[in-house]
Amino acid sequence: MNSLNLIKLERKCAVKETQESSHISEHKTQNTMKQMKKEDNRIYRCDLCSYTSPLICNLKRHTQSHTGEKPFECTECKRKFCSKARLKFHMYSHTGNHPYVCSECNRKCASKYALDQHVKTHVGDKPFMCDICGKSFAQKGGLTTHKQIHLDDREFVCTVCDKTFKQKGNLLRHMTTHTGDKPFLCPECGYKCLTNYTLEIHMRVHTGEKPFSCSECEKVFTNQRCLKMHIRIHTGEKPYTCDVCGQRFRTTSNMYKHNRIHTGKKPYECPVCNKSFRAKYNMRVHLESMHPSGPK
Repeated sequence: MNSLNLIKLERKCAVKETQESSHISEHKTQNTMKQMKKEDNRIYRCDLCSYTSPLICNLKRHTQSHTGEKPFECTECKRKFCSKARLKFHMYSHTGNHPYVCSECNRKCASKYALDQHVKTHVGDKPFMCDICGKSFAQKGGLTTHKQIHLDDREFVCTVCDKTFKQKGNLLRHMTTHTGDKPFLCPECGYKCLTNYTLEIHMRVHTGEKPFSCSECEKVFTNQRCLKMHIRIHTGEKPYTCDVCGQRFRTTSNMYKHNRIHTGKKPYECPVCNKSFRAKYNMRVHLESMHPSGPK
């Protein structure tokens, strides 16, 4: 081996030794971070809703539902999504592929998640149990939301009326009842919104845009929340239970309306005769039939 080759070999060895040292150091750092993650039981909370996760990467993905960021685009129809998983789920609406089949009734589902939720309608399975009070839930999301009752001691206080809220987003929405401040204005109809995201959702009323589609029946929706509630029609999921009679509901709003049967609360009052109603719809029907010339 000549001197030139020896110099090259020495240099390669030095580089290799440095790379190995760097790799070992990086490997140790990764192991340390993994160990820290195991020992760190912190929960990351969304300031705008009740979503929680032990992983900050999940929280970052979740916040896209509020910011409206959608970096993943469908090559067929150019519709955009906030995650690869949602894009993949959407693609079934183009291919018609429903590869997941229920062994009980042969119902076909576009995703394993949809199949899992559907199967629970047959077995009544509630695998997610609260370790504090023992209440069980069919979905992990239902358990996560429920645990806020036990775990979330934070209270956001209204400085005007001292009313308290568990979530910052709810406080911000409440504050508009005092300030009337809704800075985002619709250029089409003048409708005022609390956030830019809410305005973007509202604008779809004018544009006709409905970017969220159901993979089961291809019905489309203006926002993700409406799609999520609609999917429960297919899965049969009713995650909200009345504490008094045990009746189950697909949405919290339906459950709250039902609860008024037990509490006797009638929050909607006729502005003409002061008659009270449990539901806003009933009050509107009353106004139209009994006071047709009254306020709308």
